[in-house]
Amino acid sequence: MRTRVGLIGAALAVMACCAGCASLIHTEWSENYALSELGSAANHPYLNDGKFSTVAETHPKEPREFTLQFPEVKRIRRIKIENDNLHRFRIDYWDPQREKWKNLETVWQRRNVEGYERQIQPRFDIRNINIQTDRLRVTASRTADDRIITKAAPEPGDIIIDHHRDIIAGRLIEYYRIIVESTARLREIQAFGIQPN
Repeated sequence: MRTRVGLIGAALAVMACCAGCASLIHTEWSENYALSELGSAANHPYLNDGKFSTVAETHPKEPREFTLQFPEVKRIRRIKIENDNLHRFRIDYWDPQREKWKNLETVWQRRNVEGYERQIQPRFDIRNINIQTDRLRVTASRTADDRIITKAAPEPGDIIIDHHRDIIAGRLIEYYRIIVESTARLREIQAFGIQPN
């Protein structure tokens, strides 16, 4: 009986210790460095206005990029993206020491996200990063609104994603699958560091 009471007491002590340790290792995130009110600038005003109800949109015939510049170099440990229609994209950061863009994350979203319109993943939370930068860039390669069409011959400027040759009724048929890009849209980009103790 004493052994059982001793084991229960030891188990309770370990659980209390673990609960205390969990509160010690809880991450306290900094303020959102990306907010325009803190001096960060974006290529679209809705990208960092702090509102998830607004949507930043690229213009047709321009690169599908969203850029964010902080007022100074920051140590970034977490990036959150509120998505509106991006399906495949990459996140790059500016390396101020080497003076070039470096890839941080490339996202190839799964096709079927349950419960969401247009089947896009509405948010991305990228943690376990440790970069020092004053700029971030999100470049869209595919959106949920892009269309794929088939042509017998591509035209200059077409973005070819596939080329097929088939024999149909004894004749060689050649065709190309072309992507027709739509505008890329994001609701918000957030960037955080870790609060000092």
